[in-house]
Amino acid sequence: MENKEKYGVVLFIVVCFLMLIFFYVHSDNAFTGITGEKEPAKELQLKNGVEIRQELPVKDVQLIGVLIRFKINDDNNKGNIYVRLYESGELLQEWKVKDSELDNDAYYSFPLGSPKEMNQDLSYQVSIMGNYEGESGTAVWMTKEKESGCYINGELMENQALCCQITYENPVLKMWVRFLAAFLFIVIGIAVLWKINEKVIMSGILIILGVVYFGICPLGMMPDEANHFFRAFEISCGEWTSQHMGEDGEGGNYLPAALPAFQDSSAEIDWNNIAELRYGTTSLYAPVSYLPQAIGIRIARFFTDNVSKIFYAGRFGNFLASMLLSLWAIRNTPFGKRILFLMLMFPMSLQEMVSLAPDGFTIALSFAFLAYILRVCTNKEKLEKKDYIIIGIMGFVLSLCKIVYVVLLLLVFLIAKDKFTDKKQEFIFKFGVPGLSFAVNLIWLKISAGYLIEFTPGVSSGEQVRYVLTHLPSYCMVIMRTIQAEGKNWLMEMIGNPLGALNIGISEIVWITILIMFVYELCNSRDIKWEVRGADCVILAFIFLSGSMLIFTSLYVQWTAMANPILSGVQGRYFIPLLPCLAFAMICASHIQDRKRGEIRICQSHKSYFYMLLLMLHGITILDVIHYYI
Repeated sequence: MENKEKYGVVLFIVVCFLMLIFFYVHSDNAFTGITGEKEPAKELQLKNGVEIRQELPVKDVQLIGVLIRFKINDDNNKGNIYVRLYESGELLQEWKVKDSELDNDAYYSFPLGSPKEMNQDLSYQVSIMGNYEGESGTAVWMTKEKESGCYINGELMENQALCCQITYENPVLKMWVRFLAAFLFIVIGIAVLWKINEKVIMSGILIILGVVYFGICPLGMMPDEANHFFRAFEISCGEWTSQHMGEDGEGGNYLPAALPAFQDSSAEIDWNNIAELRYGTTSLYAPVSYLPQAIGIRIARFFTDNVSKIFYAGRFGNFLASMLLSLWAIRNTPFGKRILFLMLMFPMSLQEMVSLAPDGFTIALSFAFLAYILRVCTNKEKLEKKDYIIIGIMGFVLSLCKIVYVVLLLLVFLIAKDKFTDKKQEFIFKFGVPGLSFAVNLIWLKISAGYLIEFTPGVSSGEQVRYVLTHLPSYCMVIMRTIQAEGKNWLMEMIGNPLGALNIGISEIVWITILIMFVYELCNSRDIKWEVRGADCVILAFIFLSGSMLIFTSLYVQWTAMANPILSGVQGRYFIPLLPCLAFAMICASHIQDRKRGEIRICQSHKSYFYMLLLMLHGITILDVIHYYI
């Protein structure tokens, strides 16, 4: 091994080690949690020698400290407050604080000298006692709680409890997460140094992180996941379309009453106990987009009636189908693999793939469809029968996932005419596949229109459509104002900030670094074995722009009130299936310019920090999700 290569290996190891250290430092407080804040109802004045004792919740964690909320009514207090922590009656620690040290209407922290492992078989109490000369101007906030476990001088106070919180840490989870992170870092680092085929590295990272996301994302974490569960369950029962419920005709069905209790691990399906469930927003989706989830749910129902297990089975069906399509996309992409892989590795993409929502399946299918089209374009041979079947089926299913993505079927126009036997065959294929899929979409659109109700006050779909058609310049101004106001948020959401039901904030370093990596790969991906035409760039760019316009218009019609100056309901993840078209349009355009200059720039060296950086960023994302739920 030459000295230059040795130095490169050493530098790679050092930089990767620093990344791992950064992850460890970031994880230091990720496993620290605090119990939920209680709503203050009334203040209780402290009196000299009177003890207030409160039972604490017992968790399988390490107790770090206690917080109590005080109310200061007199700034001239000269007394002391004694706070004691007990374990089954035995004193663990005592704190002494002066009244003057307390802030008004704020929590005061009482940290333990060292973390204390809580024992589920024992009880824990915190007590407060004042020591004053004269009247006290200090009070504690009380909250209403049915089972409070609050005592004043030994007398139980019903429906009252201290506004008290505990801070704790989960050391076991912390240890395992750190161990697995280090193990994965070492394995992938060795694979990169040994120059293992990039497709193998990409596939391994995608599968491993997919499994991790599947394990850490609680049931119901994603937007409208409960409604997606009901719709998938309905389809698993053979009900392809929802029923119209109530006077407004909202989509729904009569399903087991236990289904909404999917977060209760003991909830069981009882077919003798049926309830009316409404899920109008997901009734609009074509049943084909829920087939992976419905198949998983159907198989699970043969073995169990447990609602949580059935929910997980539906998730697994979606995850398995999405992952297989993603791996197939990586395998088939003839160029720009890192670009496609990076978009699949958006935290938002992975979150959707492990959920019951059809978005993850749609993202993976759209990527696989584009990858197969590009593979056909770079193959010198003519299209075979299997190519027609695969492209036709994938395009048909993709268009039914959401009608706005029907424009992706225009990708068939990238296929050169010399791939076909004759012009007739080319004409039938290029116009038949999009045309037939669009016709089926119109049929489903007519069916689903019956489930359209006023989800947002002031929305009138008919009037909105007429407004768009008759006031096109004004509508374009609405779109431009929306892009100006929300463009950055869409970009953040598309990558993965926030996650969950748009309620889990992710560290800014994640989405900013992934964005920089995306731009960097766009600028360095030129290894194209395809005679790219200027028309191909136009087709790819047109698909992205027209698809985006369809997204805007559909949400304007369904979710935006009349005369609203900006669009409502647009979320960044809606653009992910279209994003590869924009990325590959830019790659192809740059390739054409390089070709004109007689200079073709090839992708960067295989030995890079691309994969290690992605691992670190996803590690931070996972820590943020864990911390939110802890």
